[in-house]
Amino acid sequence: MKSHHSCKCCNPKIGTVTIAKNEESNIAKTLESILSQTVKPKQVIVVDDGSTDKTYEIASSFEDVKVISFPIKHENWVTKKELAKVVNYGLIELDGDLDFATAIGSDEVLPPNHFQYLTKKMADENLIIASGVIKGEYSTIPRGSGRIVDWKWWMQVSGGLYPVNYGFESWMIAKCKAMGKGFKVFPEIESYVQRPTGTNYKNKLYLHRGHAYRALGYNRRFVLIRAMLMAIKYKSPYSGYRMIKGFLDKSVDNYEQDIRDYFRNLQDEQTSIFNIRDLVNRYREL
Repeated sequence: MKSHHSCKCCNPKIGTVTIAKNEESNIAKTLESILSQTVKPKQVIVVDDGSTDKTYEIASSFEDVKVISFPIKHENWVTKKELAKVVNYGLIELDGDLDFATAIGSDEVLPPNHFQYLTKKMADENLIIASGVIKGEYSTIPRGSGRIVDWKWWMQVSGGLYPVNYGFESWMIAKCKAMGKGFKVFPEIESYVQRPTGTNYKNKLYLHRGHAYRALGYNRRFVLIRAMLMAIKYKSPYSGYRMIKGFLDKSVDNYEQDIRDYFRNLQDEQTSIFNIRDLVNRYREL
């Protein structure tokens, strides 16, 4: 049976969305890495999220970049569910005839063959989602920034938008698996970020990570183990406490049952005493 990606192999049509808030020091390198890809993107959208520096001007200086301003003023939605609204504001600008779409962090620098390599692998292995890795980080599932998604599939399942809820990037992975589709990480494709992941919002991150775990249906044993590992790795019991507090917040909206079942079943396996290797990997992913 021929892969449903076969017509996309030679010249895939790719759309990118980057949201940026006060990123004048980083946005140029990120856009340069997108525009210098060996497979050129068809659309490059930057959502300026209320920047008070020169982010808008710098992004607008690139000829093939469309810069739009998010209309809602807010302090900072990083790690919050409302961040999906900003990403979606860019996603609605993407054409319906694209083959692939990707959201790229405003400080991420992609290797030149990022698009070409991943879309070719997706075609060869019939994948719906694929990503590389960030230098110095470890991941077993495609991370949010820089991952490539089959656009027709994304349009089919949610109109090409993220749900406005905690853990919206993880939602996509679970939806992919729940529908019997494939995803994969390719560690040979390595990006780098211009600042350490989580800089400037670590204290808030753990509370909202707990919110995401609850919405996605994580089991209590997994969350407790992860909180303990975090306290050990970062020598910060308070971070683990905030994660558990977020997980116990009953005001969080739950995702649909197929999403919750996916994570529940996955974690039953991951937290088994017979799966020490995966527990070690969980520690590395923190």
